[in-house]
Amino acid sequence: MFYGILNRFQNDKEDNCLSEIFMEDYKKANIEKYQNSKQRDKVLTKKTSLDTFRRSARRLFRSTDVVLDIAGGPGVQTDILRKEGLVKEVYAIDIASDMLKERNLLDHCREGDMENLPYEDEFFDKALFIAAVHHSDKTERVLGEAKRVLKKGGMIIFSEPISLKLLLLGEGIRPTPDGVEFYFSPVYLLKHIKKQGLKIKYIRYYGFLSRFAGKISKNEFLTNFIFKLECIIGAIPVLGRLIGLVGNRVFIAAQK
Repeated sequence: MFYGILNRFQNDKEDNCLSEIFMEDYKKANIEKYQNSKQRDKVLTKKTSLDTFRRSARRLFRSTDVVLDIAGGPGVQTDILRKEGLVKEVYAIDIASDMLKERNLLDHCREGDMENLPYEDEFFDKALFIAAVHHSDKTERVLGEAKRVLKKGGMIIFSEPISLKLLLLGEGIRPTPDGVEFYFSPVYLLKHIKKQGLKIKYIRYYGFLSRFAGKISKNEFLTNFIFKLECIIGAIPVLGRLIGLVGNRVFIAAQK
């Protein structure tokens, strides 16, 4: 149904990746993909990813924070914040209603679209995108909405998959073959963060070693070793950013 989308793609042309008609089809397909999918159990199996979030959260979040989890699915990451005592209140919005049913009962949940957030200006201390931005090609609009509802001095936290292929091709964003999501290069995401006038306060890349070694072995010890090695390399200012560009995931904290 969506394979023709690829032929309509224009390199890195913001808000024109898909026509409005195709965008509506994409949103419907997105809802269908995640309805009744029981995402919480799947997310809980990604231990290294959750450890990454926990470590970074301890230095970025505060117990007084009011957090908006945008397209955050079952809310596993905000549960971590609550368990660590790093959040006061959690608000959540998702286009798929079944995702909201999996969330903590303490969360203030609302069904809705991240391209048009139903919240007042400057209300939240933190806005959270966990593998969420790539669900829309309206990157500028999505980031603009998150910035709008954020207090001055607040932060947008990103944990997003990135594409080495598009980086090497010099492209920004493309629809995935099934047309349900998109993938983009790290340069594309960084460009749009800076375009919003946001200041990057923290950045770490992951997957630049496990992209290659992870497929060779399923050994848990080796996987953990590679993850820790990536954390060490990623913390080296220049080296971490250069090598990190070949990774498959980036974690960013950007301040308003």
